[in-house]
Amino acid sequence: MYESLRGYRLSGKPRFSLLARVGLKRGVPVPKGIYLFGGVGRGKTGSMDLFYAAALASPKRRAHFQVFMLEMHRWIDYWRKNGGTKDGEADPIFSLVANLASKAFLLCFDEFEVRDVGDVLIMRYLSSALWGHNVLVVMTFNWSPDDIYLN
Repeated sequence: MYESLRGYRLSGKPRFSLLARVGLKRGVPVPKGIYLFGGVGRGKTGSMDLFYAAALASPKRRAHFQVFMLEMHRWIDYWRKNGGTKDGEADPIFSLVANLASKAFLLCFDEFEVRDVGDVLIMRYLSSALWGHNVLVVMTFNWSPDDIYLN
């Protein structure tokens, strides 16, 4: 992914074509991200931090996943309290992602863990929309992808 990121340029335009919906794009392939998983104390956070430090992407952001989700809930709450619109958007996720994409081309989440059914829905739409805006996502997790939503 590091090599892909070196030659990649953010287009500034979201990709919402049929090809993009199935993960394909004409021209240069767009990397989506990295999912690092393994037991506690195996070096996932350290590996992600090294990648983050070396990545030439700018702007970029690193956050603990639970802190990030609190920010997302605050954004959605703000959107709802202000008449259901923010920046003229009919859906909070679109304005949220536009804001995120303008501030971070690379998002690194440490300790990804979904504890709430509501967060599952938020992450479902958020991840698709982030990839639609060409935002790269790197995250660490203590379990395999098959075990994300066990509880």
